[in-house]
Amino acid sequence: MDADAHSKRGRFMGKLFGRDRKLPSANAPGNEDLNSFLRGPSDTLTAAHAAPQMLAKLDTSNARRYPNALDVNAPPSPAQLSPQDMAMRPRAHSPRLRNRKGLVVRFVDTFPDVIGEGGDECSVPTVEIGKRKRAQSAPPPPAHMTKVSQLQERERSHSDAQQEEFVPKPIKRTATSFSVADGPSPAPAPAPAPAPAPAPAPRSSPSPDLVPPPPPRHNARRDIHDISVADIPAVPAGTPKASRFLDNPVVSTDENRKSFIEINQAKQRQAEGMAFAQAVRRSASASSEHEWEETRQKLLGPMPGTPTESRASAASSVGADSPESQPRKPAAEHSPASVYSHNSTSSPAFSQRWPSMRERPRLNESPTRRVMPVPETPTIDDALSIFTARTSHLFELFRLQAEAVKPVLSCLPDDLARAALWWFLKGRMALEMSIREQPQTSQQKEQIEASRQQAYADLAKAYWLFEEVLPDIMGTRSSPVDAEVQDAGQAIMSQLRKLSSSMKRNGFLPPEEAMPSHAIDQSIWVEYPVISQDIMFLLWGSRGGALSQQRSVTAMPLLAALPLGDTAEMFCFGRYFVDVFLMEQGAENQPLHFPCFLSMTRCTKQSSLDFCLASQNGSVQFRIQSNKAAGPTWEDVKWRAEKSALEVRLPRGFVLVVKCRPHDFKVLWGMQDFSSKALATLQPRKDEEVVFRSALRSFQYLDSNAQTAAFPREPVRNCDVGLFEKILKESSPTGQRTYHRGFRLAVVTGPTTKMLSAVNHMYIPQSPVQFGFLRGEQSEPALLLRFDDGNSNGRMVMAFNDEPERLRFHSLLIGTAVEQDEKVYSEVPIMGYSISQNARFEPIKGFSQFPWSRVRIINEDGEDEVPETVLAEKLKIVVDFKCGTISDRVNVAPGELKIRLSVKDKATLSILRQPQRDLTIALSESQVSKQTPDDMRKALQFTSREPSVRNFTFTSQRNLHEFEEALTGFKVLFDGTAATFAISRRRMVVPIYKKWEATGSRIQVVQSENIIQVLVFFEDFHHGESMSFPLKPTDVFETVTRNKLVGVKIDDAKFPLPRMPGDDDESADDGAFVCLDLPEIPGEHDDITILFESEEERDDLIRCLPAPVKGARMSKSFAK
Repeated sequence: MDADAHSKRGRFMGKLFGRDRKLPSANAPGNEDLNSFLRGPSDTLTAAHAAPQMLAKLDTSNARRYPNALDVNAPPSPAQLSPQDMAMRPRAHSPRLRNRKGLVVRFVDTFPDVIGEGGDECSVPTVEIGKRKRAQSAPPPPAHMTKVSQLQERERSHSDAQQEEFVPKPIKRTATSFSVADGPSPAPAPAPAPAPAPAPAPRSSPSPDLVPPPPPRHNARRDIHDISVADIPAVPAGTPKASRFLDNPVVSTDENRKSFIEINQAKQRQAEGMAFAQAVRRSASASSEHEWEETRQKLLGPMPGTPTESRASAASSVGADSPESQPRKPAAEHSPASVYSHNSTSSPAFSQRWPSMRERPRLNESPTRRVMPVPETPTIDDALSIFTARTSHLFELFRLQAEAVKPVLSCLPDDLARAALWWFLKGRMALEMSIREQPQTSQQKEQIEASRQQAYADLAKAYWLFEEVLPDIMGTRSSPVDAEVQDAGQAIMSQLRKLSSSMKRNGFLPPEEAMPSHAIDQSIWVEYPVISQDIMFLLWGSRGGALSQQRSVTAMPLLAALPLGDTAEMFCFGRYFVDVFLMEQGAENQPLHFPCFLSMTRCTKQSSLDFCLASQNGSVQFRIQSNKAAGPTWEDVKWRAEKSALEVRLPRGFVLVVKCRPHDFKVLWGMQDFSSKALATLQPRKDEEVVFRSALRSFQYLDSNAQTAAFPREPVRNCDVGLFEKILKESSPTGQRTYHRGFRLAVVTGPTTKMLSAVNHMYIPQSPVQFGFLRGEQSEPALLLRFDDGNSNGRMVMAFNDEPERLRFHSLLIGTAVEQDEKVYSEVPIMGYSISQNARFEPIKGFSQFPWSRVRIINEDGEDEVPETVLAEKLKIVVDFKCGTISDRVNVAPGELKIRLSVKDKATLSILRQPQRDLTIALSESQVSKQTPDDMRKALQFTSREPSVRNFTFTSQRNLHEFEEALTGFKVLFDGTAATFAISRRRMVVPIYKKWEATGSRIQVVQSENIIQVLVFFEDFHHGESMSFPLKPTDVFETVTRNKLVGVKIDDAKFPLPRMPGDDDESADDGAFVCLDLPEIPGEHDDITILFESEEERDDLIRCLPAPVKGARMSKSFAK
């Protein structure tokens, strides 16, 4: 060392560390705090100059390169000396004034606050820990400040922080060569000779406005490209005084003290000022921070080959350029000091070590290498940044509370994710409730304010767990991020952004001043009882023990147990905070208490509602659903209204009791009751049968009452439709009989629709079915139906998947469908159809206007056998016309079906029907008049109360015979008109015969198997209107001739007399019609003579007789 003292190096070191070194001034910035505390304010009056007015634009053409550029050749003034210059001056040996004599300074008695670990082996510098602590505890700036005022505030806070952070270090060797810590600069100029030190400052403490603040310290790890726009204040053009970043000259005015480091620093700050001026001008035209970064890079350019550049590029590859990996920071943390420190609200460590919470990592990809930039709305990010900045002072309190229970670093990511979901749900629910409540008194207002502050804290817990704690834990592990945890993080951050934006828009963000922590619940972990694995599986919905169910029972996904909202696979209808108690038989007084969330959800692939119970620690993951194989069902639940609780029966004598608030209990019961009733409409009832089930392409419900909420008015896709036939079953002497009583149409929204809606309408036979064929938006077949059940009326439009499906549904509803076990036995054209009160009255109004087309007889397919026409539940007459159909079900008992043939009109057939309630009339709404539905409704109501007559007019007699055979089961062998029909009757006492003769009678011979009957219909015959009698092979027939009339005589025929019209109309109708399946018992045995005008008709009758006719030429052939 002695030899070195005489060398150049030794002399230089002596200048710095020897006796002749110049001591720093007592007024160095590092001593200002101590001097200010010990000496107090100065007696000298100092003037504080106001800050220069900020201009709207910068006039760069007239402005100098920076506002206070001075003459480089002029010597520096004491006020312009930088801290570096002042540190190189000799120490002033002026006597001190003890104006604070007797002042006592002592240490505090409080326990020291541990803010981090330091030392030579610590990876984080000690100064970084201090900066991080101050950045977390610093209050956020006001939200209403403008951009320019925010920048000035950040500058002041940075300057103050620099003065507070300055701690003199041991004097080290000053670098005289180019340093990697400095930014890029032009070629160095020759350093001038040292200048004499300036005179020492006066003893009195100068005013803060007159003392220049120290320039920002440059960290060796920081590059000029790491500075953001928020780090640089606004610089109005033409102001005589610069802002705090540019208040020192570019080149030191002391020519003797210029160094390369000072020149390099001055050049950097000059470039920063120029670039910021351009950025401010761009901000007037809505420019972004990205444009400022490009401008700054163009002005300065990167310094290739430097460690700082390689470090910055590595950080950029991790995600520094991604807007998702670097969310917006609050204004309070845009200071230069906060750039170096750990940002408590944005967590750069999390963004570098862990991928973005908004994207799922690809397979086999490390989370430390992947960043997926997802653009976000700046307004939403700003709102979230403001929220986190105003609640970040609680983060350390959260950590202390969490560490008091268990080490945070030992927690599993699933537990942290579940806890974050828990606190987010609890905070959002409390915030919404506090906003909805309207305080009436000051005490209520204080309670609402306290609950709102607690809600802010709970939301901050969720953010802290995911953005602060979870990245630190994942940074210590080599395993990639679980996709389930990442999905939960994406959902939480997305919901937090939306909620923050809503709070900002409605003015409900946390206050700018720090919330008092003593009145806030800072706990992170909810206390739960310790349970065994067997009990845990029971609380997971298992029906057996742990050994038998541990393979089959799995934990619920995080977002399924604690859903934040709707997802692609599930709908969430809300949630309530409940208390769950697990009790065992015999130990009801010692229940296990589990605070849980009860969520009402429904999977998009199922229709039933689920209740999901979930605790914070995952010990309770209990679902109540409809599948017995999956766990407890609604059949195991008992609703206790008096206790506002749900009781669920569990295996092995356990009972799970869910205690709710009374209001919550009513809502839960109402939702489940409505859901079960709505879904029950798609199930057949006791007296119903399912005839049609399908999923409609779309369904639209248009009620005439616009205020009804039974179903959405807009079209809804994928609705489930069910058509149910109402059946009436009765016991009779012939057995049990069934009758059609209409249809019930039920439509329920499908599983893919969140809001459950259901409609249920009856289509009874007493009202016509009004329909219309339509086409949907994509040309899909649609059906319009009008409904009117008294309480409501309107229309429904159902779009089907294809044309056959629509025709199937339509035919079932109007009763014209032909099932697989049915067959059409007759289909003939008709010319007319009408309904009248009896055979002598005019038809009911409305039927004569329809253009009739055909009539069909549908009955059960008896294969080779003739189907039954009596007690036939599937026999029906279907009459088609151009604008609708009539479906007449002929489900009659023996003796009820009666027919009559017209004497004058050979092609008319009338059927007498008793009061019936299974007649269906369908009308095309667009093809009939407005009065027609009312006329048909009256006709249907009449047929349901009184006997009625159906009149069919066919195009030919042959079609009539075919129809008659299919309806009655009797084949027509002969059909003609007799000139004379005579009945011989012997008197009671004397052997004298009296004949009843009727002219112009309609004669018809019908046969069913071995039974042959003669049907006779009279007109204007005072003894009766009709009669029928059977013909047997034992009867005697002979031909007769009388007055050019030829005919057949039946000797000693057995027959009933024609019935006379009674006093009531019903007897008269019965007398005009004959029954084929149950003829009257013969009460007479006399001769009957049938005469025709032509032999051809007589011969046709002879061919139908069951025995030979005497005197007939056809007797021999008949006998053969």
